[in-house]
Amino acid sequence: VEGVAFSVPFFYTGTQLLVPQDDAALLATNPTLAGTSVGVAAQTTNEAFLRQSFPEANLITFESSLGGTVGLQGLSDGSFAAYASDSVLLRAALADSGWPESEYQLIPAQPLTCDSYGLILPTDDEEWQRTIGTLLQREPQLSIQETWLGEYYPLELATLEYCLGVERPVIPPLN
Repeated sequence: VEGVAFSVPFFYTGTQLLVPQDDAALLATNPTLAGTSVGVAAQTTNEAFLRQSFPEANLITFESSLGGTVGLQGLSDGSFAAYASDSVLLRAALADSGWPESEYQLIPAQPLTCDSYGLILPTDDEEWQRTIGTLLQREPQLSIQETWLGEYYPLELATLEYCLGVERPVIPPLN
């Protein structure tokens, strides 16, 4: 995007599928997702990844600004069998919904993609870019992440380590 730069990454997440607990074996039993209806926000990296990696899946797209609400509603009413998004967004949507987390699971255990998050910065202000870069690389930033993510911090830290290639036990299920 013209006029836009990104800061150093401060967070990693990736594409996962939210499914009802009873369908937790979906990828194991249907690794190509052939014929499976998967809800995903339109014009996102998640949609692009799914189209390329799972061409036999039946993708049902919806406006990205409605993501969590439409995604969960689609799971609830059977419009689709899985809802795909970044794991952090899936966890947030489920937590905000008040639905019992024990009835859903993120699959697979590790994300299918590894996507970094950074801040959008103006390209014409290098001093601001350096200031933000320095701030994001300071140690206190880790405690900010821990505070912001709360109980999900260990799970997101495991995603970071997975994406950076650090050996670690598999992330536990959502419930």
